[in-house]
Amino acid sequence: MKIEKVVYLTQTPFTKRDAERFGVNIFKHYNLDVVVLDVTPYLDKHVSKNYVLNENESFDYVVELGDYDQIKEFILQTSQNTIFISFIGESSIKALKLLDLLFKYEKIFGIIFSGSLPQSSRNSILTRLKLLTPKSILRIVCKAIYMVLIKKYCFSFVIVSGKKSLTYTEKKYSQSRIVYGHAFDYDLYLETQLKSTKKSTKKKYALFLDEFFPFHPDYMRQGIDYSGFADSYYNKLNRLFEYIEKSFELEIIIAAHPRSYYDRLPNYWNSREYKMGNTIELVKDAQLCITHASTSINFAVLYNKPIVSVSMNEIKETNVQHLLKTMHEELDTTYVNLDDDVLKFNNVHINKEKYDRYKKNYIKLPDTEDLNNWKILYKYYTTKA
Repeated sequence: MKIEKVVYLTQTPFTKRDAERFGVNIFKHYNLDVVVLDVTPYLDKHVSKNYVLNENESFDYVVELGDYDQIKEFILQTSQNTIFISFIGESSIKALKLLDLLFKYEKIFGIIFSGSLPQSSRNSILTRLKLLTPKSILRIVCKAIYMVLIKKYCFSFVIVSGKKSLTYTEKKYSQSRIVYGHAFDYDLYLETQLKSTKKSTKKKYALFLDEFFPFHPDYMRQGIDYSGFADSYYNKLNRLFEYIEKSFELEIIIAAHPRSYYDRLPNYWNSREYKMGNTIELVKDAQLCITHASTSINFAVLYNKPIVSVSMNEIKETNVQHLLKTMHEELDTTYVNLDDDVLKFNNVHINKEKYDRYKKNYIKLPDTEDLNNWKILYKYYTTKA
């Protein structure tokens, strides 16, 4: 098959990080026309209006459409040599309607399990119910009705990223073609492995994998506001950092979340160094990693770094806590509750067997190619389809 164009469907405004993860330059290298169809204004006007972006970022290949008929017309005008890659999820009727359009007009379209995560094994239904908001309940009810009465689409392809996502795909998307890829983080790992192996710094440090809690923009889409936790949350983290600095004689560096904007917030880190855009390099040279439930934990697994899993009251009734506990159990990490009267731990370690199993289940299957996901997809459709 000859591919002429790649179109990404996005549900949040496009960023430089997205361009790198989505392989824009890879497809351009193959001389393909690349378009990012930003349908955020159509899917959620509140997110579109309030999403905080880097003002210096702009892309001439981004098309923003907020009207269903405009989106429909755009899809109709694309040739049959176009591949659509969806990042709009399946959680709202509006998203499902767009996927139905792609199916109706016989377009090639699919999704990628870019970062499959472990699911809570205990009380999962109860904990999910506790986290529901009126907005999310309405979405679930409407989606259920739509899926039963109207849903027609079937993805052309699904890119899997580990054993768990493969099993899930074989059940839910049994009529779709399976493309064997891996988590986005493994793409970065491959890229980093090609670079110099010389350490970037001589200083010894512990790395906090920031999730931008309680300000993460995804909470906006879910109708949740955790910003009232900010002061107590950061105070407790700084207490932990002081303990590690003294007990382990390590400097603390914060790997700031890619969608964070700490330059516009108070001095929450007490003037500690934070960096953005080079998390994998920071993990590679770190002595240990500190996290709640960041997906960047994949880097710690790939580089065999000991992990300290951090809990506190501020996150105990959130989805962060439930994922944190599950990751801790899957990897046998050091678990710390910052609300304990005595903050003390010294048993940081690595359970190699569990790390290897986690990699196979959630990052990469053992026999898949060591090749960027988007090169794998391009190769799949130009040589096998």
